[in-house]
Amino acid sequence: MGRAPGTQFSATSTGHAMSSASWIDAHYRACQTEYEAMIRSVGLQRGWHVLDAGCGTGQFVDVIADIIGERGMIGAVDIAPENVAMLHARSASHQFVCRVDARVADIKELPFPDRTFDAVWNANVAQYLDESELAATLGEFRRVLKRGGVLALKDGDLTALQIFPIPPTVLWRLLEAWAHRDQQVRGLLGSLALVDRVRRADFAQVRRSVTFIERSAPLRPAEAQFVTGLVEFFAALAAELHLPRTDVEYWRSIINPLSPKYILRETDLYLREAAVLVIGQKSPG
Repeated sequence: MGRAPGTQFSATSTGHAMSSASWIDAHYRACQTEYEAMIRSVGLQRGWHVLDAGCGTGQFVDVIADIIGERGMIGAVDIAPENVAMLHARSASHQFVCRVDARVADIKELPFPDRTFDAVWNANVAQYLDESELAATLGEFRRVLKRGGVLALKDGDLTALQIFPIPPTVLWRLLEAWAHRDQQVRGLLGSLALVDRVRRADFAQVRRSVTFIERSAPLRPAEAQFVTGLVEFFAALAAELHLPRTDVEYWRSIINPLSPKYILRETDLYLREAAVLVIGQKSPG
């Protein structure tokens, strides 16, 4: 998978772009209010055993632990060893209110017995999976869920992304060129279809909701860090793709603090993104 070099959003050891600890932390802190409302809407209960599948550095582990309480248990898996090492360190220092079983694992081959969990939470992972990989993953989620267990998939929706005053056509040209080479962006452009994928995996009572996240200048420090990093990532990516020269120069100008077009100098700066949440239930039969 291709990735933009030299940005704070560099890949982890998995090779996945936009998955480093700095990216995950910046994105989570910029969108924390909406993200936490989304996970609290899933219906997790006190004492449940919950799998955080693709846990990253564990931001959602904190929220899940707060919801399920000390009698609950969290299984946390990630394919990047460095992410799991961070969770082990935090668990060893008793930073979580419940037991956390963190393991390095591929979510397509989960290291848990059948019917282990009351719920599975999967955030920002489906974007990396092609159709066959997603089908295999949903099959694994179904296997490890108890009868009546809850599945919740969260992912981004790039079709809603807007960063004003970047001209929409400039952003769209970059996303289209990126989509031709990268499954991740194709996944982010097709996240509304996750509801159909979950139904086809034989989950019941499947529903979808979309949360729009908006930020305007003046930005909080966490928001400014996220916007700056995102635009730097796009500018580095633009230099690699077959884009018009004027587009590449524009992206360069808005990340240059000495340029009058520097993105953080824009008094009318506006960011809009969307997150898709799909919830389903394993049939009790």
